[in-house]
Amino acid sequence: MITLRGVAVTDQVNRYGEKLDFKGLINAYSDAWKNGFPVSLNHDHTKCVGWSQLKGIYMEPGIAYQTNGIWIPENDTEYKIIKKHVYNYQYEQNYLNKKKYYEELKQKLGSCISNDYKWLWADAITILDSGIVFRVFPEIKETMKDGLIPLKELEPISPGVYKRDEFLIFAHHYFRRNLSRLNTLNVPFLSRLEKLKDEDLEIQVAIDPDMIGLADTQVEKREYQYWWGPSFNEDLTLIPLGVTRHENENYNELMSNIRQTEFYWHMQGGKQTLECEELTDIPNVEDDYGCRYIHSMINPENGLPDHLDGAIRAYDDEKLLNRFEISLDHAPKNTKYFKLWRIDKPISVKLWKELISHYFRDNRLVGEYFGGVDKNDQKDLVVEKKKDNTYTPLKEYIPCDITAENGIRATVQFHDKFTMNEERDVTLRISDFFFIPGRKEKYYEAETLTFIKLLKREGVNVRVPYTTRIAYEDLIFNMPIFMCKSVESAEIVQNCILKLCKAWNRWTPDSDRLLSYSIQINYMDKSVLLSFAGNTVDIEKVMSILGTKLPEEQELPQWCDRLRNCINSYGKVNGQPKLTDLMRSDGTLHFERKMVPPEMIEKTDCGHKDVYATLKLKEEEYNIINNNNIQIAPMYKIKNSKCNKCGKPYFQCDCIKFIDDDVTEEIIDFEWLAMSWTLHHA
Repeated sequence: MITLRGVAVTDQVNRYGEKLDFKGLINAYSDAWKNGFPVSLNHDHTKCVGWSQLKGIYMEPGIAYQTNGIWIPENDTEYKIIKKHVYNYQYEQNYLNKKKYYEELKQKLGSCISNDYKWLWADAITILDSGIVFRVFPEIKETMKDGLIPLKELEPISPGVYKRDEFLIFAHHYFRRNLSRLNTLNVPFLSRLEKLKDEDLEIQVAIDPDMIGLADTQVEKREYQYWWGPSFNEDLTLIPLGVTRHENENYNELMSNIRQTEFYWHMQGGKQTLECEELTDIPNVEDDYGCRYIHSMINPENGLPDHLDGAIRAYDDEKLLNRFEISLDHAPKNTKYFKLWRIDKPISVKLWKELISHYFRDNRLVGEYFGGVDKNDQKDLVVEKKKDNTYTPLKEYIPCDITAENGIRATVQFHDKFTMNEERDVTLRISDFFFIPGRKEKYYEAETLTFIKLLKREGVNVRVPYTTRIAYEDLIFNMPIFMCKSVESAEIVQNCILKLCKAWNRWTPDSDRLLSYSIQINYMDKSVLLSFAGNTVDIEKVMSILGTKLPEEQELPQWCDRLRNCINSYGKVNGQPKLTDLMRSDGTLHFERKMVPPEMIEKTDCGHKDVYATLKLKEEEYNIINNNNIQIAPMYKIKNSKCNKCGKPYFQCDCIKFIDDDVTEEIIDFEWLAMSWTLHHA
C-alpha cells in the first residue's frame, strides 16, 4: 500500500474568495478524525483510487493546515481491501443513515413508482426509476421542446436542483462530471445560467427524467477544485474560419478523460458559426463515448452571439475510431445526440466565453485555445536566485531547520485512548532506533534524561522504558512523546519544558537551540497528541504568553485558537520548513538529521572527551559545506557519566544541569557511532 501525506484544506482565503474558520477546522476534525473516506481523482467518483483519513491540524506562523493521510493500493489484494472500505462507507453514509427518508420518499411517490426503482444518493434523497418524473408531473412534457424545458418554468433551490411541490427534480445527469450520476452537477455552469433567468433571454435546459428527490434533503457539496475562464480577443468576427485541434499533452485516463478538443469556425446560413467538441476514449454513456459539444452562431450586424447550445454526442467504438482520424468539419452527424441546454437572443461576448468555459469544466484546452490567462497560476512566478546563479542542495545535508525569531510549529492530532499503569503520571513513548551493522537499538536523545530528572523533582511519577542514551554534539534536542495520565500531569510537563527553555536561553543566550517534544493526554473517548517544534527562544516566548495550562476536551478549540494567535504573531513563513519535512507519520514534529556517509569519512580520532573526523570531499561538496557554515556533529552512545558537583552517576543523582548552579555532566565512557551534518554545533 502506498502511503501519502498531504493537506486537505487550510484556514486561508482560497481562490474562490472563501475562508474556513479555524475553530471550524478543529471542530470538523474532532467530529471526523476516526472516519475515513474514499479518494477520487478530480472529484470523479467513478475513479476511486484509494482511502483517506484526516490526520490533524498543523500550525505555522500565518497559516493552519488540516492534514490527511492517503492509502493507494498497489495490488489486487490491497485493492479489494480499499474496495470493501469504500462499499461500507457508501452503504452506511448514503443508505443506512438515511433509510427513513428513502422510505418517506417512496411513500409519497405512491403508485408512480415501478418495481425497478433504486435508491440513489445524489446530494439529496433520490429514487432512480425510468420515467418517474413524467409520471409524477405529466404536465412537464407539455412545456418541453426538443427535450428541453424553459428555465423560467423551474424553481431552482441550488444549481441544477429544482423544487416542485414536495419533490426535487434535477438537471440532466449529463451535466455531471464524466456524465455519471455518482458525481456532482456542473455547479459553476448551472449557477451562471440560473443567474440569467430573469433577463430577457430564452434559456432552456434538459432535466433528468429518471431521478426524483425528496424536498428539503438536498445538500450543497463544495468541490475546492480551482477552475478558470479564458480572456481573449472580444471580436469574434476576426477569428479565421477553419478547424483547430488542441491535444491533451498530459493525457492520463485517471486524471483526465479528454484526449483532444477541436474548434471549428465556419459559415452557416450567412452567420459565422462555432462548433466545439471534446473527444474521450473512456466509455461514460453505457458502452458509448459521450463527448461534450457546443454550437453557437454570431449575429453579423452586431458581432454578438445570438444562439448558443450545448449537447452530448455519443460514439460507439467504430465511430469513435473513425472520428479520431478526421477533423470536426468532416465528422458525420449520425451519432447519438442529447441536447442539454440552449440560449437564444443576443448575449455579450464576455458571458458567451464564461458559459462555454464553465460548460467544458475540467477541460483546460478550451481556455488554452482562446489564449486564456489564469491570473492565480503561479507556475511562471519569478523566484529570486542567488547571485552566483547556482542551486544549493542544502536538504542533502540539513533536511529541516527553523531559525530564531521564526516562530514555532505545532500540531494537534486525535488518537485512540492509551492504557498506562495507574501508579504512573507520565510514560515515555520512544520510537527512535539507530542502526549499525549487526545492531539495532532503541534510544532517546541525551537531554531527555535531564528533563526526566526535572519532572521527578516536580513530584511526577515517570516510567522510562529501558533504552540507550544517545548524544549528538549539536544544539538540537528531539524529545519523545510524554504520555500523560491527566491534564494536570501534562501541565507539569509543559511547565517543565518552559523552565528548561528559560534555563537553556540563560545558559547560552547567543546559542541557537532547537527543540521538539510531544504531549499526549487521555480524554473521555480519545486522546489528544500535541506536538511542538522551534527555537527554544521562541518556545519560551510563546509559552510565556499562552501559559502552560493545557485544555480539557471541551476547551480544546478555544485553546488551539489562542495557540494559533500566538504563533501568528510572527507573521508568515510561507511553508518553510515544509510540513512533510518536519512532521513524522505518527503526527509528531521532529528535527531530522542527515548522517555523514561512511565512505566520506576518511579518518576518525577519539580523544578522552572528543571525536575528530577527517572528511574526503569533492570540490563542489566542500564549497556547499563551507559556504553555508555546515559542520559535523559526532553521534555517540553514553555508557557512563557523572555529575561534577556531587560525583555520583548523573542518571542517579538529584542534581540537574542547566537548572542548578555549578552543575555539569562529565562523560566518562562513550561509544562513537556516526557523524551528522548540522547548522547548530554545540
